[in-house]
Amino acid sequence: GNGEVTVIYSLEILVGINPYLHSEFKVYPNPAREVLFIEGVNAESEVVIRNILGVVVKQAKFNASGNSEMSVGELTPGIYFIYLKNEQFKSDPLKVIIQ
Repeated sequence: GNGEVTVIYSLEILVGINPYLHSEFKVYPNPAREVLFIEGVNAESEVVIRNILGVVVKQAKFNASGNSEMSVGELTPGIYFIYLKNEQFKSDPLKVIIQ
């Protein structure tokens, strides 16, 4: 075309109180090899795993509350951050090491 490049930025500014209710959850074993067990999953939750650069490398939705498991054997060994979220809450990230 004409040599112009369009760049779109998404910027979120947090002012005041976080609109999300935080969720407490646990992940084990850490470090993990094949499977992560996740405690504290609520119905309609999504688990997101991001690599050290912030790129989503795996995500899964869970429809039942309680404990769940997630296969991580296909991930390259390294440090990852796991989040739990749904429409009512978003967790703080937990650092997970995959061997």
